[in-house]
Amino acid sequence: MLSVEQALHNLQQTVPGKPGTETVDLEHAHRRVLAEAPVAITDIPPADNSAMDGFAVAYGDLKPGMPVTLPVSARQPAGQAPMPLQPGTAVRIFTGAELPPGADTVIIQEDCRYDTKQVCINVAPEAGANVRRQGEDMRKGQVLLEPGRRLQAADIALLAAGGIGRVTVYRRLTAALLITGDELVQPGEPLPAGRIYDSNTPMLRALLENMGFETAPYHVPDTAEDTIAILRQSATADVIISTGGVSVGEEDHVGNALATLGRTAFWKIAMKPGKPFLFGEVNSTPLFGLPGNPVSALVTFCIFARPFLSAMQGGEFVKPRHWPVKAGFNMTRTSPRQQFLRATLVQEDDHGELTAVPLGRQGSAALDSLSQADALVVIPPEKVISETDPVEVILLAELLSL
Repeated sequence: MLSVEQALHNLQQTVPGKPGTETVDLEHAHRRVLAEAPVAITDIPPADNSAMDGFAVAYGDLKPGMPVTLPVSARQPAGQAPMPLQPGTAVRIFTGAELPPGADTVIIQEDCRYDTKQVCINVAPEAGANVRRQGEDMRKGQVLLEPGRRLQAADIALLAAGGIGRVTVYRRLTAALLITGDELVQPGEPLPAGRIYDSNTPMLRALLENMGFETAPYHVPDTAEDTIAILRQSATADVIISTGGVSVGEEDHVGNALATLGRTAFWKIAMKPGKPFLFGEVNSTPLFGLPGNPVSALVTFCIFARPFLSAMQGGEFVKPRHWPVKAGFNMTRTSPRQQFLRATLVQEDDHGELTAVPLGRQGSAALDSLSQADALVVIPPEKVISETDPVEVILLAELLSL
């Protein structure tokens, strides 16, 4: 069995080249991977503006003693070009409004007594207070984001603020999703005796679509002929993700079908859950053979498939990050495999360390504990853990969000 680290290393060496590109409107760019480095076409912000509702003044007009009373000479809402500040006066100004020429400081309205004709400033401000300076976020011509970045909501806002309406991104990839098992029934349908509902398809579709993949699901009957036929058909996609059929049972046909149509790069990982994970290719199309149990399928997808698929889309091959916490449990029974325990993270107080407390049900089909977990505790092979020992966790929110 390969170690988790060796499997990740092998996967990183086999990522295909970057896909082609296309240019899309910014409104359709969320979760797409940048193929260019867009530059700002304007300063951000484009001019000095007010950070607060209040009064714009020239700092030199404020007398050393406080309070100071100034006449209000104008009203400056956001979205209107300002008129110059008349010397010795104040301008009523609102958040986001461009600062009038001649003004350099904004007094927040909570520090004033005012009406429409005059304002009494009660608190001495610092020079330049409450002003967002032109270009303090970004300068015109500055690179906003680097290629390979998966665009999140904050990135979209930054690009929009920089005047970018369209971006060049890598082509959206397709994933064929093969779910094996004659026992599976679609949720919402009647459940005959001996059958179970299919939880892997909706789970993996959500994971893949969250990464920006288009998905094509296939249900694969438990026969060698059907498995070969559907595997051949699905190889037109950019990647194949299968669940089940990768163990050693008489109804497990994926491995043999792969031997007929392509090749197996490696099979079986020294991990729990997820031991029967398989990776190979069909006609140069990568195939991830995930275990059939839903917890094992999700863990192996997130640990192995996710970084590979991210790199395949033009992003980085980013291994799951490990974070240090304190063990809230004892583990005296060791395992030759690396274990991933579902756990909640508990903090005794605002300044205390996070403690990982494993959930009760750790079976590879126990979706309730997976849904409740905050993290996966990583237990190295043959490791004994005592309560309060330092351990490492992988945050599920980080694994599932990308």
